[in-house]
Amino acid sequence: MRTIPSSAFKFFLILEKKLRLITMCRGGTNSSAFKFKHMRYLDFSYSDLEAINAADSIHQLYNLQTLNLHRSKNVRMIVNEDIGSLINLRHLNLSFSDVNLLPISIAHLQNLSSLDISHNSAIPELPDSISLLYNLTMLKLNSCSSLKALPGNFGALTQLRSLDLFYTRITELPESLTSNICKLEYVNLGSWCNYPKEIKNWVELRHLENHGKSKNSSMPGGIENLTRLEVLDPYIFRKEDYVSIDGCSFNSVTSFIRELADINSLRRLVIVNLENVRGGKIEAERAKLKDKKNIQMLELRWNYKEEEDEKYMRLEFEEEVEEEEEVRGR
Repeated sequence: MRTIPSSAFKFFLILEKKLRLITMCRGGTNSSAFKFKHMRYLDFSYSDLEAINAADSIHQLYNLQTLNLHRSKNVRMIVNEDIGSLINLRHLNLSFSDVNLLPISIAHLQNLSSLDISHNSAIPELPDSISLLYNLTMLKLNSCSSLKALPGNFGALTQLRSLDLFYTRITELPESLTSNICKLEYVNLGSWCNYPKEIKNWVELRHLENHGKSKNSSMPGGIENLTRLEVLDPYIFRKEDYVSIDGCSFNSVTSFIRELADINSLRRLVIVNLENVRGGKIEAERAKLKDKKNIQMLELRWNYKEEEDEKYMRLEFEEEVEEEEEVRGR
């Protein structure tokens, strides 16, 4: 036997010594539950951990692979310096709990692949030691509304595939995250974080999202290298900067939409600040929008002067672009 429901827990407690999974949602448990040295999955979601008098025993579950503390109270009873003893832990869910810090010893969880601490407004910072979780592939920080920065050596997490910063107060990504080649596939920068200067090393990226104000923002360099990109929200048109030399003006910015020319995997594309476009049809041709057969939604936005009002135009593509349909109708 490998799994039992909580209602039958007491009956099987003595009979089964090789139990793999215990789920004890919305209630208490018996300290003898933690004598199962082979336990791999432990679910204490919706629980008050102060009622559990076996925190030390939990830290002796060396074979534990998944620990779910979603919406649990008094998480400090388990998530403390002793959590580093769970050396085989792969998945740790602390979402919607009352956790207010991550211990330095979390660096000992070298097998951890997913860490969810989302919706915890009491976490002000992450320990530098989190950058030692070299096998981490998914990190959910969304709705950690007190979090203002990532550790400087965060880029050491080269196996990270998903990073969600939505509704945090993080304004910039550490340089180490963009200077190292990584495996990021999903990045949501939320409303506060600016695009980094360079993302040429994010060659695996499929989803890039930024909900911040676009008025004074600019696109990162190297976006033309992201040939696997499926969602880009938004692409920002900057005003062309001109420098004057001997009375002649020259364009000093090379940020045109033609950067998108070779990104043909796009499914969702949002383009903003179209009032800055000067090339019109020429720029559209350089971007090769007609060649992007996978696009399901294209959104174009104009910002007018100092106002926050925006004009939206949504175009949904099915098989052919509207221009081609007009030609056929003639």
